[in-house]
Amino acid sequence: MAPATKPGSGKNTPQRSIKSFFTSSSPAGEEKKKKEPLVIGALETPKKGAIDVGSIASTPGKRKVESSPKPPSAKKKQKLVIGVDVVPEDVVVPEDVVVPEDVVVPEDEVVPVKRRRLRKVKEESDDKGGEGGIGRRLKVYWPLDKAWYAGKVTGYNASDGTHVVVYDDGEEQDVDVASEKVEWLEEDYEEELEKRPGKRGRVEAESPAAKVTVVEEETGGRKRRARRQIQCVVESDDDDDDDDTEDEDFKAEKDASEEQESEVDDAVEEEEDEDDDEVDEPEVASDSDGKASRRKPKKATLSAVKKPSGRGSKKVSKVVSKGSSLGKITISSGRLEIGKGVSNDIASGEQSALAGDAAERFGGRDAEKFKFLGRDRKDAAGRKPTDPAYNPCTLHLPADFVKGLSGGQRQWWMFKAKHMDKVLLFKMGKFYEMFEMDAHIGAKELDLQYMKGEQPHCGFPEKNFSDNAQKLALKGYRVLVVEQTETPDQLEKRRKETGSKDKVVMREVCAVITRGTMIDGDMNHMSGERMVMLSLVEQISETDSSLIGLCVVDASTGCFQLCQFEDDAARVRLSAVLTELRPVELIIPRGTLSSATSRVLRDCTRHPLVNELSPSDMWDPEQIFKEVSNVYSGLESSQENGVAEAELLPPVLRHVKGLGAKGKMAFTAFGACAQYLRQVLLDRTLLAVRRIELLPGFNDILDDPECKALAEQAKVAVDAGLHRNEPHMVLDGAALENLEVLENNDGGTNGTLLATLDHCVTPFGRRLLREWLARPLLLKESIKQRQMAVTDLKGVALDAVSRFKKEMARVPDLERALARLHASSGANGRNAAKVVMYEDVGKKQVLQFTAALRGCRSMLQAASHFDPYLLKLTSSRLKDLLTFGKGMPDMKSVIEHFETAFDWPEAENSGRILPREGVDSDFDAASAVISEVEGKLDAYLKEQRAHFGEHREIVYLTVGKESYQMEVPERFLAKIPKDFEVRSSRKGFRRYWSPEIKSLLQELAAGVEQRESALKDILMHLVRDFCKHNSTWLSAVKTIAEVDALISISAASLYTEGPSCTPTFSGGEQQAPWFYAKDLRHPTAGAALTGGSSFVPNNVNLGGEQHAPFMLLTGPNMGGKSTLLRQVCLAVILAQVGADVPAEELRLAPVDQVFVRMGARDNIMAGQSTFLVELQETATMLRSATKNSLVALDELGRGTATSDGQAIA
Repeated sequence: MAPATKPGSGKNTPQRSIKSFFTSSSPAGEEKKKKEPLVIGALETPKKGAIDVGSIASTPGKRKVESSPKPPSAKKKQKLVIGVDVVPEDVVVPEDVVVPEDVVVPEDEVVPVKRRRLRKVKEESDDKGGEGGIGRRLKVYWPLDKAWYAGKVTGYNASDGTHVVVYDDGEEQDVDVASEKVEWLEEDYEEELEKRPGKRGRVEAESPAAKVTVVEEETGGRKRRARRQIQCVVESDDDDDDDDTEDEDFKAEKDASEEQESEVDDAVEEEEDEDDDEVDEPEVASDSDGKASRRKPKKATLSAVKKPSGRGSKKVSKVVSKGSSLGKITISSGRLEIGKGVSNDIASGEQSALAGDAAERFGGRDAEKFKFLGRDRKDAAGRKPTDPAYNPCTLHLPADFVKGLSGGQRQWWMFKAKHMDKVLLFKMGKFYEMFEMDAHIGAKELDLQYMKGEQPHCGFPEKNFSDNAQKLALKGYRVLVVEQTETPDQLEKRRKETGSKDKVVMREVCAVITRGTMIDGDMNHMSGERMVMLSLVEQISETDSSLIGLCVVDASTGCFQLCQFEDDAARVRLSAVLTELRPVELIIPRGTLSSATSRVLRDCTRHPLVNELSPSDMWDPEQIFKEVSNVYSGLESSQENGVAEAELLPPVLRHVKGLGAKGKMAFTAFGACAQYLRQVLLDRTLLAVRRIELLPGFNDILDDPECKALAEQAKVAVDAGLHRNEPHMVLDGAALENLEVLENNDGGTNGTLLATLDHCVTPFGRRLLREWLARPLLLKESIKQRQMAVTDLKGVALDAVSRFKKEMARVPDLERALARLHASSGANGRNAAKVVMYEDVGKKQVLQFTAALRGCRSMLQAASHFDPYLLKLTSSRLKDLLTFGKGMPDMKSVIEHFETAFDWPEAENSGRILPREGVDSDFDAASAVISEVEGKLDAYLKEQRAHFGEHREIVYLTVGKESYQMEVPERFLAKIPKDFEVRSSRKGFRRYWSPEIKSLLQELAAGVEQRESALKDILMHLVRDFCKHNSTWLSAVKTIAEVDALISISAASLYTEGPSCTPTFSGGEQQAPWFYAKDLRHPTAGAALTGGSSFVPNNVNLGGEQHAPFMLLTGPNMGGKSTLLRQVCLAVILAQVGADVPAEELRLAPVDQVFVRMGARDNIMAGQSTFLVELQETATMLRSATKNSLVALDELGRGTATSDGQAIA
């Protein structure tokens, strides 16, 4: 009889060959400390229950445990061998081994335990066999559980000699006590069990072999024993030394790098086959002396378990922990606190949050093994946390700790000690591994499974990198990617050539991934929204106003936007920028921001990742110029084109620097951004795009000729004919939020003005439309041109619009795709040639390249659909956009060049590019050599045929890997020269290589090698050639984006229910501002009405010569007062965006600013009451509003005393 195995436990589950990469031992004899709140207890080394294992017979995909023969009397030393098919003959196996022959053990469950001796198990040989054992108690050893289970004999089967045992958990089983490992229990032992607390099924076995705690779990009303891995124990008196450990490190890494992809897939598939309802099972733990730790049994709770995305133990360890505050803004006494406890969150925060099985296995590990992470923690410079200069991102490693590490451990800790604020993805072979504190994050955030062993360890295959790195980054973690830059074979070669004693392959930091630095195409494909970084510096004045410099970076497109402006005490301008952009990452100088700026950063952002730069380390303007110039001078494009030093910087950046004090803050913010990008290894990648623009509003309050000239130069430099740098309506943060222009109160877009207008088919068109709504036009002529374009698109060009949308709907996010291609052309980071990748990266890059080419061709075709209608268009702006050579660049010849360069479909299918003639000179030269040699071989064949009598039977054949074997009939043997070498034969024929053929084959091999070398670089050559036209592609993208946004506005007008009109603008500097609307409806609320409800339109008449410039609304609750205020404001925004408005008629003068004060709210964290907030916002309106501004106040003074309300009024 054999104990039943867990379903699926017999599968051949491939495991990573990590083995002893991070093995370590805990001090023996230490008892596990009782858990206390906020105290990390020490973790004892789990004592593996010793199981007697005999020889391991080879079975396909399995390991079968068989009984052992009687061992020799003399014991010999033997090192542990894992995964062997046959145990070496000199392995000492105790004679008392009794293991069922039919127990099948998965290969991956055989794990090493070194320097542990088998203890003799006393066998009972009394008269308890047969019916004499009925009524007696016994223990039965289950090898798969490595545990003893107590029960009572209730019957005897004389037919097969088995006893009927009823276990204490109620399970009944037939047991052959003659062949199974059993121990009969005395009556006093049974009485002792009765006295012990807890469930009856919990048994502490008094076996000399081991003390094992068996915990029963209740799952869905049925009990189940925990299954444990089989532990292969052999006797060894050898002492392990550092060299042995490092040797195993090296071998493990080589095994990991040489695993077959099929094994990876099998492992992943097997884990995905695990039952989702399987409940985590507690780990059996005991101290190093074999005394079982006494833990209170806990019932398993049924919960939905996500399918794991990694590999490891089949047991899913759910880590329940609070969300990490890593790098997020925290609030303390109304101030902006940044970076506090960053390193502790990674290093120890996860330890305190462990629960369940993970807490039992690893709960006290840090406190026991890494005491330098606790109270005595120091940074790399030896400073303690109490030191003002303490750097929490680094860690000092004690010398004795480093000395005791193996080579692989030392390498991992050296990376970790420099980046304690980051989560390490450590490349080993085909997998990214996570160890120690990082493993807990992987288990919690990525649902990865812990690997077996006492060390926290989990990981995932290379193909899951983008998904998992993106998940971590979006959850606020900084991800450090450590790539393998050397293969085991290269390591061996380096050791032979240099005499190095290194036993671990080389690795390097190749990427730092955060929310704002995700440039991989597979990471940001889920959303077309911008995820920007924002660098901010300020110069505070005595009047609480501030001069602010900004640099906004969209890493996914490589776009930098600079801005500088003077802001008031309430930071209205800054709040508007933050509300529009919602940066996901901030770069600020440490400790120099004013309280007002800090408050706005806190209130107008949504938990961004914050990076602080020390003010003393920040670059000054001259150093910024020097560092950035060095980057540009080192670019290949600059070297090839011989760019002068004065022209290295992009035009806009040069002009901003030339403004002196009027551009100093913007230039400083750019420098801070460049400095941070260097830290995350992206400075060369993003600056190489040379896409630097002005953020609208650059010094627009200064009536300065230089600033105006800069705006005009910026338009030309970045082809910004999109009204981006001309005056626009100002919408502050309060207006954008209260009117729900871009986002609703939940952070989504449902019910917003953006959702109403958004019918774009391209992501870059959608992003432009969002910009238009945040900054509506102000000049009447610009508004008129956009209105005419919208009218044309829903009129004379309507047919072309449908074909345009159909063509562009298939196009990927070209703006980002172009930036990714530009980044890959530099061969930096993970794209570097030295990085070892096992995934077919080449095919992925080919697909990205052809997708960009097809997208550019689609833009060309989409614009050409309007050719028949150009003469009918009334909008000069739209006509210029769609005319090739003006708004739309003439790129037909460039597209045709790449169409003829190689076969696009063939490249996509094969994953490699075979260039046509004339595309690559190296490839052409190699191909010419091959053609010449092949011609010589053909000529030689003709000569030999003539020699043998013009017989067509003489031909070239390829046999195996040998080509050009000349096959000759045996009847011509007499004519065969003596220097012909026989290579193969068949009946009646022999095949030869002559000296001439051998010589020509050498020339052919050299040509083939030369061609293959050219093919390796052909993709990069074509990509670089493509990137030389980057300005052309970007210009086309901007044009298509504007056309797409215009079509979206026209579609919104067509889809509007009820009457709509094109607003009429009039008025001038001498005329009073005015607003007149007839039957005006709310642009978003009307569409949301259901159940037959209808929206009641309103007539509004404000200002002008005959009406008052204000309106006071009174009425009952739910009467629509707030709705009317909002719809007037939204109608003004719609009108100045260029869209039609839901009304019978709308006439107005352009509005320069919209101020909105709606609802009562306080700012408790800043110590501001509702009344104070209202006073501040109203004061801002009074200071900033002009005669052309629109102000909407809803229930001003609500909830305050009568005198306070009157005082506000």
